[in-house]
Amino acid sequence: MRLRAIVPLALAAGFLAAAAGFQMADPAAARAGHESKGACLAPDRVAAAKRYAERRAGRISFAVRDECGRLVGSHRFRVHHSASVVKVMMMVGYLNLPDVRDRGLRKSERKLLGPLIKESSNDSANRLYEILGERRIEDVARRANMRHFETMPLWGLSEITAGDQASFVQRLERYLPARHTDYALGLMARVIDRQRWGMPRVKPRGWKIRLKGGWSGRSSSEGWRVNQVARLENGERRFSVAILTRFNASFEYGRQTIQGVARRLFADVAG
Repeated sequence: MRLRAIVPLALAAGFLAAAAGFQMADPAAARAGHESKGACLAPDRVAAAKRYAERRAGRISFAVRDECGRLVGSHRFRVHHSASVVKVMMMVGYLNLPDVRDRGLRKSERKLLGPLIKESSNDSANRLYEILGERRIEDVARRANMRHFETMPLWGLSEITAGDQASFVQRLERYLPARHTDYALGLMARVIDRQRWGMPRVKPRGWKIRLKGGWSGRSSSEGWRVNQVARLENGERRFSVAILTRFNASFEYGRQTIQGVARRLFADVAG
């Protein structure tokens, strides 16, 4: 199922420019997003990341929901397959089940959700997909007003965009039951070391990072897909980033691309 927001006529020119690869800030972001106490992401940081991405092999999209609430990036609404990035949406879907949202989690549920996020367990994802089905995952996308999300029988082929995912992670508390918010955010902060490639390697000093990465191998029709979403926090400050890549020659090449894009985006972020 495809989900698309209705686009106001006043924003149409901006979306046409985005489709052409010229990325404008989202003019409604300051009203809709979390506004923190830091600086807006400088345009030259976005431009440097875009120049780097254009020199790399593959197809690369990235989006930042910055500290001013703006959504900026390159090819923010180009469609990619999710790989394991969709597991955050699965977690949110499960924690919102009517018989889960208002009670404490059982030991068996923690054993399901913990490995899903911290270790990127595919066994946990398969089980959750059986429990949730497509509809409940799509419900998460609707609540988050995602412009494009489509589930697939193979959950790793779900269709996502960098812009939607950066906004979703930035505002994650909106979509989590209050009882489970600290637990869910804590899982994303405690991802195991072997899953902490890409953005954690270049995060600004003094910042905490909550993240989820995902990849699928070269047997796919798009070579190696390598994706990562993250939210960075420092006191009252926060911003979120999604970097999605495909047609990579290897997993390592895709990880290097994500790290290179992030390094340029984070270059002027002070602690």
